[in-house]
Amino acid sequence: MRKPTRLEIFRQVPTHVGRRKEYRLTKMGFDLYPSFIALMQFGDRWLSVSKRPPLVLVIGLRLREAARLVACSDCQPNSRQSG
Repeated sequence: MRKPTRLEIFRQVPTHVGRRKEYRLTKMGFDLYPSFIALMQFGDRWLSVSKRPPLVLVIGLRLREAARLVACSDCQPNSRQSG
């Protein structure tokens, strides 16, 4: 994670759990988010030896699992243009 952090794709944030490190996407990193999700889905399907994915994305303060969805603008429910 050194190089992506050095390139400012991720930033490291302090945690309260021992020596565990947490990384968050920077503004630049969010542009790569669809690529990261696609790689995660590939790994979960083809490379994961356990039944549960090794990494779960969470959203918000309630730590709800985030849906991993990559879709074109025509397929996303809230992005359809009228006309």
